[in-house]
Order: sequence, then structure tokens, then C-alpha cells
Amino acid sequence: PITMVGAITVPAALMVIGSSMARLPLRQIVGSPKVYVSSAVRLLVVPLSVYALFRFCGVSDIVNNINTVVIAMPVASYGTMFCMKYGREPSLMTEITFVTTVASIATIPLVTLLFR
Repeated sequence: PITMVGAITVPAALMVIGSSMARLPLRQIVGSPKVYVSSAVRLLVVPLSVYALFRFCGVSDIVNNINTVVIAMPVASYGTMFCMKYGREPSLMTEITFVTTVASIATIPLVTLLFR
């Protein structure tokens, strides 16, 4: 039973996110300027800042590279689920999840170009 519950966690989370996206109009899912700014900060500014800070502190290259790529990942679906659990409006979190996921198709390869 524990394995079965663990195996359903990710698909269930994705279904919850998908259902909250389905309720939003397409114009709202695409996002507003503040969603794009926060996504750019989350996907580019923060990882590059952490990379520079770790490099300055003398952290080994392999650890620095791994941490930078992990930090450059899109926003997790937990934010939307927390909004739903605590009775908040999940639309902004859903927008950010969607935009960062789509944008990470381009930003993750850009961030990994640092490691050459």
C-alpha cells in the first residue's frame, strides 16, 4: 500500500494542477507581466546569482553545477496545492507554474551553457 500511494503522488498532483488550469481562461493562463518578471527572476537571476556566489566561495565545480541546475528548475506544483488546501485563490500560482514550466524548456539549456 505504501508503494501504491507513493506511485500515485506525482500523477495526482499533476491532475490537480491540470484541473485548476482548465478552470482558467486561456488569456489568464498565459500570464501577466508580473508573472513573467517573477519567472525570469526564478529561472535566470537566482540560479546565476547562486552560481556566482558559490564560485566566489570556492565550492567545487561539480557541486556548484548540480546546485545551479536544481535551482534553475521550474516552480513546483506544491504551491498550487497549498493554495487549494488553505482556501486561497490558486490562479496566480497556477499561472506561474505554467509559465515557468514552458520557459524552462529554454532556460535550463541556457543555464547549463555556463558549465563549458
